[in-house]
Amino acid sequence: SYTLFAFLALAFLSSHFNEQLSRTDEDIAQVHRKLNDMRASSERIIDSISSGLVTIDLNHHILTFNRAAEEITGYKARTVVGQHLSFLFPTMVEELESGKHSLMSGHAMTRLNLECKTSDERHIQLGFSISPLMTDTRKVTGFVLPFQDLTDVMRLERDVRRVDRMVAAVFQ
Repeated sequence: SYTLFAFLALAFLSSHFNEQLSRTDEDIAQVHRKLNDMRASSERIIDSISSGLVTIDLNHHILTFNRAAEEITGYKARTVVGQHLSFLFPTMVEELESGKHSLMSGHAMTRLNLECKTSDERHIQLGFSISPLMTDTRKVTGFVLPFQDLTDVMRLERDVRRVDRMVAAVFQ
């Protein structure tokens, strides 16, 4: 009778354990689906931003490169993700290093304008902001670099200054 009781208890516990395990597997699958949905939603949001957006790790390797960044630079994300930042923006690393203390303290850098080359060798002017990429515990794990193509704006500003100088010369 003792053996029968032990056998029944073991069978009950085994059944209960299998039921718990099955529920845990379902819970894990549900959390996994939610995580994938959130990741896909974040990627859609990042790709819909009209500014170029690059994220890099602390060693300056490119982690993400959105659709606007592809359109502005002519480079595809699959080509640049994993590359060192200097592959795209050779002088940016120097700027990051000069502002590293401030960035590592969690502060964004002021606007930065750089001349860069597109994939088809055109020279363009880009305006960057640089912010730290942080975890929930405020640990800096990399940097976020949103940017815009300022080439046309800067060309117009030069043209306006040139016209102003010509007008000033005429009326002297």
